[in-house]
Amino acid sequence: MNFAVYKQLKTFGRLFLSKFTGKKFLLSASFVITNRCNSRCGYCNTYNTPSEEMTTREIFQMIDEFSGLGIRRIGFTGGEPLLREDMGSIVSYAHQKGITTTLFSNGALVPKKIDGLKHLDLLLLSLDGPPEIHDTVRGMKGSFNHVQNAIHAAHEAQLPVWINAVITKGNVSQLPFLLDFAVDNQVKVMFMPVFDHTLSAAKDTIAHLSADEASFKGAINNLILQKKKGAPIVNSVSYFRYILQNWPDTNHLHCRAGMNFCAVGSDGMVYPCHFFVGSQCGANGRRLGFKNAFESIRTPKCKGCFCNAYIELNLFIAGHLNVIWNTVKHMEQRNSKKRTDKCSGEWK
Repeated sequence: MNFAVYKQLKTFGRLFLSKFTGKKFLLSASFVITNRCNSRCGYCNTYNTPSEEMTTREIFQMIDEFSGLGIRRIGFTGGEPLLREDMGSIVSYAHQKGITTTLFSNGALVPKKIDGLKHLDLLLLSLDGPPEIHDTVRGMKGSFNHVQNAIHAAHEAQLPVWINAVITKGNVSQLPFLLDFAVDNQVKVMFMPVFDHTLSAAKDTIAHLSADEASFKGAINNLILQKKKGAPIVNSVSYFRYILQNWPDTNHLHCRAGMNFCAVGSDGMVYPCHFFVGSQCGANGRRLGFKNAFESIRTPKCKGCFCNAYIELNLFIAGHLNVIWNTVKHMEQRNSKKRTDKCSGEWK
């Protein structure tokens, strides 16, 4: 048994032990490293939420403490993470600790910053449709071209890259375009419906952006069909079935937020998940220590969400075989691509 397989099995064992014993195990953290952003997305108000930012040294301390808890992944998000000049150093430091790193970006700064991301495990780029749709949703002209340029830079740097699409009434008919785009550009694509994903988001704005029920469910059923045909879709079939059964209502899943995953705000506050950032249920990691902050937070009652990463993780821990297989397959394909690229420079 090779070391990578051993680490995966150990992680799975700790997850399921956590589930049955109620003991916390930090598998993954989402880190809103900055609220600053050069996009103005219609369903997000993060850029308009001023917040203090941790220093590089403080972030290293957080990584050290989370590493001591056995964390396997840190996802950097924002805002636009690449607006921080130390982003490359932070990714490299996490890599030295054996932590898998992912980074969400709108792509605008990727070509300029790509050399500093050589230790990143996965680049995630937001893309919502053809140029006229994507640029409108992101509130920034040229956003579609930024994504294309970022993908090209990532391929040149042999960095795995996926795209993430938020389903709205403006692009619900364009999901086949995104599948074709993924194939043409040799990337994988994730989907999730638009929902009230921040405490400050205006609910009437979210309702205005949501697709009608018939269009939405028709689109999701088609994604299930395309997934089964082998389309490069990251989501599991179980995820799509979950949102079909629960959309537009939520709160139908036992969530492991605060038990197996958490979120950290740019100011060092630790929360059960990304959607509580800025709320009163956080613990101050800079004052208490990040280990103590994570151990002190509790899983809150909430309305639920449709976040692809959180739902997939919760379904994984709940033992959905389809999700477990889908996760392992994508992890292995991503790792295999990195190994192959380092040896030959070929795309796989």
